[in-house]
Amino acid sequence: MNQETLNRIWSVVTATLLYFSLNAWSLSQQWQLALPGSPFKDGKFTPHGVTLIALPLCGILLVITSLLTVTYARQSKVKDWAGRLPKFVNLPINIAKPEGRFAQACSVSLLLILPLLAQLHFIVKFLAGAAYRGTTRLYSGIDHLRHYVAAGDAFSGKYSYDRMGDIAPTFVPFWEPWAFVLIEAVVLCVVFRCVLVVFSAKRKPRS
Repeated sequence: MNQETLNRIWSVVTATLLYFSLNAWSLSQQWQLALPGSPFKDGKFTPHGVTLIALPLCGILLVITSLLTVTYARQSKVKDWAGRLPKFVNLPINIAKPEGRFAQACSVSLLLILPLLAQLHFIVKFLAGAAYRGTTRLYSGIDHLRHYVAAGDAFSGKYSYDRMGDIAPTFVPFWEPWAFVLIEAVVLCVVFRCVLVVFSAKRKPRS
């Protein structure tokens, strides 16, 4: 796959990631800001409940973004980090000029760092929400990870998360929180690897 094609795919994935991250972040903060076509503005999500969708969805998109970035950087023949970063929608950016490097810095901040910060926000917001069994509030916070629930009971459909009136998304206690923690761990590792590859110039092999 050539770099021009990688640029196009990377642009679509990063734009989708930023779109969902901003929409979910806005709802989680109750900012009442929704971008056109937002799937989160129909009143079916609570500020905590939106993280049930945002964590896995944005996490997967962020991992894909990072892997595409790594692939692009490894194919690049330049050592400068700005040239090892994909160019959004194939913009003709001259990385030899300060404005070109600034544009690439804005790109990595907006399309990689900001979604990563959103992902960290989502896991904190998720843990702050409460688990329910029926209408009974059970626990929140770190207790999501400490209270073991047998798989048969957890997947029974009797639990919900961040219950608010008729809004009561189905929840799998213990297992779902640990799955989200695992997703976060994978995301952090992949993004960290991505940053290392982009900002570390290739060393010439010793003769």
